[in-house]
Amino acid sequence: MATSRPRRPVAGEPSTVEWYGRLVQRLGGGLAVASLLVAVTSGAALGLAAGPVGASLDRLVTIAAADPATLPTLAAVCHYGLLGVVVGSWFLGLGFILTGFLE
Repeated sequence: MATSRPRRPVAGEPSTVEWYGRLVQRLGGGLAVASLLVAVTSGAALGLAAGPVGASLDRLVTIAAADPATLPTLAAVCHYGLLGVVVGSWFLGLGFILTGFLE
């Protein structure tokens, strides 16, 4: 029984790891951007409701560190939006590592 040799990629063709790296970059970047839009929109609404700039920043930091089960709906949306930015950024960095972009 004859066995075939593994096919070598053509010059310039990305390897499987690079392909997955690009996929993870795109998904992580998309998640980070979408979550950032949600966090900024809901955070701006919360900040405007809080009043002066100092009080607004204190409220947003409190929301980011709080347990989401204890937050009102808009504050929970902002909390999960910030969490999505962190997760998306992590996947974006993982994609950079897989593609060798940081070498």
